[in-house]
Amino acid sequence: LLETDRKALVQFLEGAAEENVYLLSRIAIDGVVNEASSAHGRFYGHFGSVGLDGVAFFGHRKGVVLAGSNEEFIRGATHLALGDESDWILLVAPRDPSDRFLSHYRWRGRPTHVNRVQDFYVAQEADPAAGSAPLRRAELADLDDVVEMSEQMILEDFRLAPGSISHDAMRESMQQKIEENRLTSFSDLL
Repeated sequence: LLETDRKALVQFLEGAAEENVYLLSRIAIDGVVNEASSAHGRFYGHFGSVGLDGVAFFGHRKGVVLAGSNEEFIRGATHLALGDESDWILLVAPRDPSDRFLSHYRWRGRPTHVNRVQDFYVAQEADPAAGSAPLRRAELADLDDVVEMSEQMILEDFRLAPGSISHDAMRESMQQKIEENRLTSFSDLL
């Protein structure tokens, strides 16, 4: 997709805004096309008879994010993942589309290893179970704590050995997010 597709892309993603918050944030921060950003990637759209009905985002950091469940879209995204975008290692999508994507991928002879399935939950403000944790923007004074928490989360999440993450790269990434006001912290944790 191109920058000229932005209106249709955002409109489609806002149809399930909670599920698509990551993709909407990528567009808000870097636009539809931004090859210079290491956090961005490429958006691909599938257009059906009523317009855009599926979006695949292949990120520069080797993640695939799917939005849509149309069978032709899933097949098209799988085709990309087997061809031009074959260096992906992480898939993010609702359960049914991800299962069908992986089924098509495996059927074509490409092995996959599912490390784990993580559910994504959305807490609404009106939800009494959500509680009320005070939030604030992270500040540069929080950088050491944010880097430590981020490193620990990644080590645990990906079951990595201690020392396998570049501390300097993590620090640079977190500092950039803080400076760009893209990092919110639970104030009681810092």
